[in-house]
Amino acid sequence: MAMILCCKDTRSCDLLCHGYNAHNRGMAFYERREFDRAIADLSQAIRLDPRDALAAHGRGLAYRDRRDFDHAIADFDQALRLDPKFTAAYVDRGNAYQQKGDYDRAIGNYDQAIKLDPKYAAAFTERGNTYAARGKIDRALQDFEQAIKFNPSYAAVFNSRALLYQRKGDLTRALADLDQAVKLDPNFAVALNNRGAIYQSKDELDRAIADFDRAIKANPHYDAALNNRGTAYKSKGELERAVKDFDQAIGINSGFALALFNRETLETIGYHDRALKDLGVRHG
Repeated sequence: MAMILCCKDTRSCDLLCHGYNAHNRGMAFYERREFDRAIADLSQAIRLDPRDALAAHGRGLAYRDRRDFDHAIADFDQALRLDPKFTAAYVDRGNAYQQKGDYDRAIGNYDQAIKLDPKYAAAFTERGNTYAARGKIDRALQDFEQAIKFNPSYAAVFNSRALLYQRKGDLTRALADLDQAVKLDPNFAVALNNRGAIYQSKDELDRAIADFDRAIKANPHYDAALNNRGTAYKSKGELERAVKDFDQAIGINSGFALALFNRETLETIGYHDRALKDLGVRHG
């Protein structure tokens, strides 16, 4: 991340410099997925410069990824008040609405981003994801095709189209798209996890585990990939490794019901006490 140089000649410039530093530090924490620290520094940046649309947007990203969608939307609103042509803020606000299940507002935000930038691949991709969530498969595919047309190097759209092909039962095309996504971005943890899941469904467990390994290396806090790798190890009979992955997934997300269930099922194969603990049972 490029650092922003600033003056130190006056008190106002000094405050601005501190604001820039807090902004840069906050975004560095965001990239490391340390969302609370990112929010703290970006809040400081906003206090020092309330006109900083980028800081408001950055804090919104941290809130969104922490699944605090209402605070995220409020920050994206502020970023757009400060800069009404901030296309990324429309896309990210749309994504927050999408994750809340408010698909109409999500699509409205993506439409606005596309109106401002008719070749914005991210907006077409996210709008396609929303159409897919609403079951409008043909509309989704049209948007994914547009995204690829405008930016054939955009890895995210290949991941999204792969999920659609998977839903249609076309695993060959799904794998081809995931291969392309990983080729474009070798550290694309979500695509690696999704490809691993398809290999797992085909009972190609070693290939699945290799992809889960790469996903976890790219994002050590990726609870879904840890859970998936745990189920793959369980299928191979490597129960110690399985329970270790379930433990780690639950340590990251204590409310991860699927990982808790998977660990619970080990009760019948040698992990009785641990399973009882998960069910809330205590010995007398």
